[in-house]
Amino acid sequence: MEFKGTKGKWSITETGRQRTMINGSSIDVWWNIGSSAVSEDEGKANAKLIAAAPDLLEALQGLLLNGHNDKQIEISKSAIQKALN
Repeated sequence: MEFKGTKGKWSITETGRQRTMINGSSIDVWWNIGSSAVSEDEGKANAKLIAAAPDLLEALQGLLLNGHNDKQIEISKSAIQKALN
């Protein structure tokens, strides 16, 4: 299966208290991080997970295709850290 979304690395640009911009290689997505249903911290965590999604997918695909070698484990750890920190 091939990923059909925007290819390349994604990152987060903090743009203010209630909004965050998630940047892809050819797309920017505005994320409202605070609402009555979601705290600001939870919104920021959601934005980090969205930005890390392509890395997480790549890491999981690598594990499935290449097995649990040291390089794939490090790629996976890096993707998880991006999602969580």
